[in-house]
Amino acid sequence: MKTIQEVKIYRYLILGSLGLLIVAMATLYIWMELKEPYRTLHQVNKQVYRLQTEASMHLANYTVSGHVRDIQRFRSVSFLIIELTDAIRQIEDREQDQQYFREIFEQMGFSEQRMRQSMRLRNRVALFPFLYEGLEVSGSVADYQSQLMDVARRLLRDHVNDLMIADRYLDYLRELQNMNLENQAWNEEFENVLDQKEKQFDFYIILFLSGVLVFGFLFIGYMSYNVENSWKRYEESLIRSRNRYQEMFEQAGIGIAQTKTDGKPLWVNSAVARILGYSSVEDMYRRVKDFRRIFVEPERLADFNEAMRINGYVKNFMFQAFQKEGTKIWLLSNSRTVKDEQGQIVCYEGSYQDYTLYLKTNQELQYLTTVLRGMVQSIYQLLPDMKFDKAINEFLKIIGLASAADRAYLFRNEKSGFGRLSELKYEWVRVNSLKSLHKAVNKNIRLDKLSQDLAKRLTEGEVVQIVSNNLDEGPLQSFLKKQKTRVMMLVPVQVEGRLWGMIGLGNCSNDDQWPEELVQIMKTLASALGHYILKREMEQSILESENRYRTLVGNIREIVFQIDGNGVIDYLNSSWETITGYQVSESIGRKLTDFVHLDEREILDKSFRRMVKKEEGFSNKEYRLTTKEGDIRWLEWSCKVITDKQHKSPHIYGTLYDLTERKNTEFTMEQNSQRLQALIESSPLMISSLDTYGRLTLWNRAAEKNFGWNRNEVIGKPPPHVPPHLKEQYFALLDRVLAGEYIYGIELERRRKNGSVIYISMSAAPLYDIDGRVEQVITFSQDINEAKISKEAIKKSLREKDVLHAEIHHRVKNNMAVISGMLSLKAQEQTDPKIITLLKDSENRIRSMSMIHERLYQMDTFAEIDFGAYLKELAIYTKNYFGEYDVPVETTVEAEGVYLEITQAIPCGLLANELLTNGYKHAFDNRSKGNIQLSFKRQGDYLELLYQDNGKGLPKEVISQKSNYSLGMNLIWGLSQQLKGDLEIRNNKGTYIRLLFKEL
Repeated sequence: MKTIQEVKIYRYLILGSLGLLIVAMATLYIWMELKEPYRTLHQVNKQVYRLQTEASMHLANYTVSGHVRDIQRFRSVSFLIIELTDAIRQIEDREQDQQYFREIFEQMGFSEQRMRQSMRLRNRVALFPFLYEGLEVSGSVADYQSQLMDVARRLLRDHVNDLMIADRYLDYLRELQNMNLENQAWNEEFENVLDQKEKQFDFYIILFLSGVLVFGFLFIGYMSYNVENSWKRYEESLIRSRNRYQEMFEQAGIGIAQTKTDGKPLWVNSAVARILGYSSVEDMYRRVKDFRRIFVEPERLADFNEAMRINGYVKNFMFQAFQKEGTKIWLLSNSRTVKDEQGQIVCYEGSYQDYTLYLKTNQELQYLTTVLRGMVQSIYQLLPDMKFDKAINEFLKIIGLASAADRAYLFRNEKSGFGRLSELKYEWVRVNSLKSLHKAVNKNIRLDKLSQDLAKRLTEGEVVQIVSNNLDEGPLQSFLKKQKTRVMMLVPVQVEGRLWGMIGLGNCSNDDQWPEELVQIMKTLASALGHYILKREMEQSILESENRYRTLVGNIREIVFQIDGNGVIDYLNSSWETITGYQVSESIGRKLTDFVHLDEREILDKSFRRMVKKEEGFSNKEYRLTTKEGDIRWLEWSCKVITDKQHKSPHIYGTLYDLTERKNTEFTMEQNSQRLQALIESSPLMISSLDTYGRLTLWNRAAEKNFGWNRNEVIGKPPPHVPPHLKEQYFALLDRVLAGEYIYGIELERRRKNGSVIYISMSAAPLYDIDGRVEQVITFSQDINEAKISKEAIKKSLREKDVLHAEIHHRVKNNMAVISGMLSLKAQEQTDPKIITLLKDSENRIRSMSMIHERLYQMDTFAEIDFGAYLKELAIYTKNYFGEYDVPVETTVEAEGVYLEITQAIPCGLLANELLTNGYKHAFDNRSKGNIQLSFKRQGDYLELLYQDNGKGLPKEVISQKSNYSLGMNLIWGLSQQLKGDLEIRNNKGTYIRLLFKEL
């Protein structure tokens, strides 16, 4: 019977052999599949070459014949080549428009099998592009087609302009022949490369298959050997581990026990018995029948059971327990429940440690720490809790008494290096000793002037003791004698590497130097003083920085916050009140999550906990916050966890940026986008858009309904509704819009899916990307078939009405001319001057109306006339008519180009005629000359007709309307009422008449 190891080895061998066989079969299958596309490329290249030859033949025929059918055949074949080139490019670029690819290959006459092979070619190129590298076809085809199109355009231009001569025929034919030879050479080269690629591919497949087989056999042999050795080592290691674990478990210093839920001990190690005061495990089994009885406090036992029942474990659970003799000790337990397959609790198991000594030691340590802390605080309180001057004086007193010096003093250096020392401010002198140093003598002392060596040693941080009797005559000895000092110790005080000052000790009674121990103590004290000074400077700097920071933070728009590890707010700036409505004072001490939207509180709380646990150090997310008024504000939360010296536990600092306006804007934009989409789809206009290649990217429902093509049939393809004979027009319009031009209301012919013709009115506009480049063209079209028919009918009706109106005004003008002629003849027959005047006036009035009808007859519209031009013509006529009078009158007309309807033009024209006629007839009696000013212009919503002359003026009775002075004035009043205008008549160095009326 075979062992388990042998069975496993045989199993691995069988599985490895099967895997090797599968890999070999898969490799053969892939070999066959990947070779098929090479034959497809042969077929596609031959078909492209055939179409290129055909296109070149049609172009050569057109060169000789000049017939349009040849150029149309060339365009048809060229259009097919362009679409085929696009299909080949999709194969090379691995695009996935399979329906478009299928339609192109159907037009090319490929069989169903060849189309499926072509689809597989696309997939192979997508999966293994390196196998087909260097076999691109579309680029060369496009270059050749571009050359043909260039020749075609030049041919078309020369034929249209009759420029074709014998030499040109030969030049074009030679050019086509050279192009065909180059294309043929490229085609033969491509076929050779394709054959080489196919042979190279066969070699790689065979090489790969051989390598797989060799590697497979070696791998199976190695694995079999490795599995057997590994299994033996595993068994040996398992036995050793089990023995070590058993020995370690029995001899562990930590007590380990297993008990039932009712407290009965199942198994304990010797450490448990020793901790509880029993001599052996057997002794403990005899005396302890219920493990629960060792608990001193029943409440802690209840807590233990409750935690085990709910959580399934306890961690660092501390309780008091009874030893064998009744002594109470502290135990620390880490235990868990053991469950069966049904999930029922079987027993408890865990570890137990004696923590009595630890707690006692910890209490003693805490007591000792408290005492030491009090001592340290009492020592350091000397400096921080006093003012600087008082603290330094106390500091010098302690130093002086401890060192038994006569003097202790502190010099302050003005600047780093060998700078001057400030005046002596701080000094301690022993009682009954010498007097204090003379401060004036100790002012502005230059160390480098006293001694270069002394200055250098102090700057480098060295403590220097100077004995006056050991010095040579010089500035330093002279300085000490003035101070009456025999021995001096100078201790440099450095702050951040710069010489801040010096502590000095002076002995005036003897030449004894201080011992090395005191020197070291003085160095330590100088260092402490330097740290104290640095701390004061830093505190001052921090205070100033904090004030600047708080001022800056208090004035920014974002909310700045600080929370502790439990999420409780420690700090908020004033922007909190502006955004949330809550006061800062009522928010400090509350959890920040209390202000967050209910749906997101748990998410934010989990994020804070992860940051406190340092699972993530930074968070930048968006949450909603509820204001005091109940409004919802969107805020961007950017926060980071920081652990500093001030806060031992991690704290979270961050900012809240109000995104509500941006969110509202995004929501509005989304709504606008949806409305725009709904508007496009529900619009009765046919809306479509095209990319820069002329392919459709939008096709709304109205376009589907009117043209018949479903959007799935046209998206991503050239427009199918453009008739073939209008392709050039379509591309010309597309180029204009892509160049940035807007097209409005152009009438075009298009075709529906069923072949019927539809006439549309199209407007087009370019769409720009963010860089200002045209990326798409959008078009709006409307079916104008019925409108075109109605438009022709309306044009015909309008032409008939225009003829009718012109005839009416012409006849009215002629009739008035007849009446005017009759009145003129009648006046010639009369002898009474009054009758002659009346007939002449009537003739003028009829003439003024006749002029209006004449102008209407001459204009394109019959509804209104240019009244300004009419007034100028009327003024000329009136001046010519009254030229026989003796008084010369200068008439000035200022009239705007205001158009009046005939219902206002006739009464206003009659009124103007009366004003001019009366002025010529009556205003300038007994005068050598006269001046008349007539103006017509707009005044806001009203039209103003103003007449002024420098004549004798009007009688008061006429102005006050108390007398019907003449027929002319009666007509003026009546015509102004007919126009519903305000008439103002007064004398102002002559006659002043102003009429205001509203334009219809």
